[in-house]
Amino acid sequence: MMRWLGGVVLLVAPVMAPVMASAMDGPQGHASIGIARSALHGTMVAVDLAHGNLMDRGIAASVSAELRETGFGISADLGRAQMDTFALFGRAARPGYRISYDQISWDDDAYRISELGAEADLSFDMSPQLTLRAGLFARQTDLGALGAGASPHLIPDQGGAATLGAAFGLSYDARRDDRHGFKLAADIKIAGLGGDRNWTSAGITATALAPLGPRGRVRAQAMAGLLDSRDPGGAAIYERAVLSGDVLRGFATNGIGPRDTASGDRTALLGNRYLAALIEASYPVVDLAAGRIDLGVFWSSGSLWSLDRVTGGAGPIDDSRRMRASAGLSVLWRTRAGTIALHWANPYQREEEDITQSLMLTFQQSF
Repeated sequence: MMRWLGGVVLLVAPVMAPVMASAMDGPQGHASIGIARSALHGTMVAVDLAHGNLMDRGIAASVSAELRETGFGISADLGRAQMDTFALFGRAARPGYRISYDQISWDDDAYRISELGAEADLSFDMSPQLTLRAGLFARQTDLGALGAGASPHLIPDQGGAATLGAAFGLSYDARRDDRHGFKLAADIKIAGLGGDRNWTSAGITATALAPLGPRGRVRAQAMAGLLDSRDPGGAAIYERAVLSGDVLRGFATNGIGPRDTASGDRTALLGNRYLAALIEASYPVVDLAAGRIDLGVFWSSGSLWSLDRVTGGAGPIDDSRRMRASAGLSVLWRTRAGTIALHWANPYQREEEDITQSLMLTFQQSF
């Protein structure tokens, strides 16, 4: 799933394909669990629960958590996006709201981030596929508990900060089912209407689905984003992006991007720019009384780069754009109870300081 922590998209939890309740009739919620292991973080477990229409009242809620031997991260959302519409500028406007809480505490990066946020917006359905959105957001973020091994680059970001801004989005969803169609989503956020932080972020994600023979499918996804800070000290770490194994498979969360290799904990500093792509193909090979088994192949590539501050520690930080890439195999067992997937990735293009994870096991159920 994708989480917004500060200005730029944060990808967390190695879940399967997203639920498409907004685009078609069918399940509106999902539950998933993922297990992976890396040399630095040890065993990691990611859990994700979400529903888009609780009690048939248009209430959306989600909870996700990543647990490691070296810390944890949690995210929770509660909102409503299917309220009664009213006429505005000759269009049907649909109000919505969302409150969220995030906390990240990684012992290996020697810091803790907590954030409480609220958003309110109006959505305009320009056509059955095209939706425009505009709204306001507010956040209170705290960076604390810096350990002895934390990077000196985190010191300017310590303490609490309030952010108030405006958000604008566009979504074109032409998916007909899980084998046909495409979706394009873009958003812009402008912070600085009040509070302590001033920045602008933009992101775009495109997903395409195509049939592979009579029963298989090909899925391609690409995303890119940037953050431009107007604060004298540049973007804080909680406003930058991080890529996880949902798109860039074979790499751990916080596994790529600028890193303070001179600090005791080799702190991941994240980045102001990101670019990622994933192409995967799967096809049923065995039909069982309890479901079927699909085999798949995938390729992914991406990069996370660019910092406003590269000096001030024991040495300069390398924040250049360096592409990573991986390829691998997937085995998916689809049953009435849900889907069990095993992904094996070979991160064949990587840097020495990257944190990799070659195996990932997930279970997902839609409801």
